[in-house]
Amino acid sequence: MIEKIHCIQFPVIVKGARLMATVEEKITDPGYFARIRFSDGFIDQFTITRNGRVKGTKLRARPYALAIRFDINHIFKIVPGKFFHVFQHPIRGNYINIWILERDAAPGQTSYAVFYRQFYRFELVRFDNKWVPFTKSNIFPEVDQELITKIQTILSRV
Repeated sequence: MIEKIHCIQFPVIVKGARLMATVEEKITDPGYFARIRFSDGFIDQFTITRNGRVKGTKLRARPYALAIRFDINHIFKIVPGKFFHVFQHPIRGNYINIWILERDAAPGQTSYAVFYRQFYRFELVRFDNKWVPFTKSNIFPEVDQELITKIQTILSRV
């Protein structure tokens, strides 16, 4: 399925330059491909190989593929019509893209899954006007309280 996209943007660093990446199109059948334009004018179609590497089709694509390698998976998890948000947050001295994606948790219940550096980390669900964090991750069971507070602020505006 080919889906034209005009609203997925996220910050990247390509060869030391701070740029914005804009997803113009994503293809999910067959395979997973995304056409991404960068704010310096470079544009290419990127895919995730079977061994998990990100590849572009152009000769100059390698530094751009490296710049999006932790973010490209999340593009394909975004469901049209559902909330998503990307922002940067300092983790261990580096600013990391944090992805919040709306998901259906149970009938009538919405959760907001949080991903960064390629992986699922935790979710937030609202119970009795209070945000409750939880995780299904066995790999990353810790939950960053400062990050939760920041995400609660973002979600309170939704």
